[in-house]
Parts: sequence; C-alpha cells; structure tokens
Amino acid sequence: MTAEQTLKIPTNLAAERVVLGALIEDDGLLPEVLDVGLSAEDFLLSDHQRVFRAVLALREKHCPVDYITVAEELGNQNADYVLIASLVHGVVVHENHVLHHVQIVRRKARLRALLKLGEWISTAVTEGSEPDQVVAEIARMANKCRMKCGQNDD
Repeated sequence: MTAEQTLKIPTNLAAERVVLGALIEDDGLLPEVLDVGLSAEDFLLSDHQRVFRAVLALREKHCPVDYITVAEELGNQNADYVLIASLVHGVVVHENHVLHHVQIVRRKARLRALLKLGEWISTAVTEGSEPDQVVAEIARMANKCRMKCGQNDD
C-alpha cells in the first residue's frame, strides 16, 4: 500500500442503523438476532455499541424496549434521544430483512477483525518476532475468531 492509498475500514453503517432501529421498534426480534451471534463489538460506532448494550440490559431487566426506555437506559441525555430517533426513523421492521442486515453487520465485523490481525502480523514481522511464534499466535487468533464468529454465517 502506498502513502497515497487510504485504508477502507469494512463497515455498513446503514445496516447497523437498521438492525438497531428494528430492535427498538420490535424487541421480539432480539432472541433471533442473538441466536446468530450478534454482539455489541460487531458494531463499528461506539454509539451503536452503547445502544445495543442498552437494549440487552433492558431485556435482561425484563423491561420493554422502546424509544423512551432505551434513552433512559443510556442516561436520558438529549443527544441520546437524537441518536435513537436517527435509528428508528424510516425503519420498516421485516424479520427476514433485519436478519439479513445482522449478517451484513457481522460480516463487516469479521473483516475488521481480519484487518486487525493483518496489522498485528505486519507489526510482529517488522519488529523481528520469531516466525514460529508469529505462526502460533496467528493460529490461536484464527481459532478464537472461528469460535466467536462461526464459520458459515454469511
């Protein structure tokens, strides 16, 4: 990669927004979303991670998940209401579409994890790490990713 090239971080913020907006509009989707392994870390933006964690916390407390309760869980700040409004605005909840968008979010998260691994490999090699140690760490990280991410969920 040359200095003029820009690294494009794998993400689909629209898919992230649709998933979160759908969960706020219909928390009945949450069990299926969790069944496919979506986690807060799969979202690129920290605000999106916060909203997902708030939805999970509300669900754990057996509270309804909606615009007001999510904002309350986040701290009830004006910025939280604006964030939530931006997520639910124009969202049409259709279970199959939402689950497809969940797969997009997860796929982009896995690509970011691979990018991070590539950066780690590059650093380890340029810093003179022992090849056998690098290979062993790559195998360990790949196994961890396989366990966390699953292998067949595109």
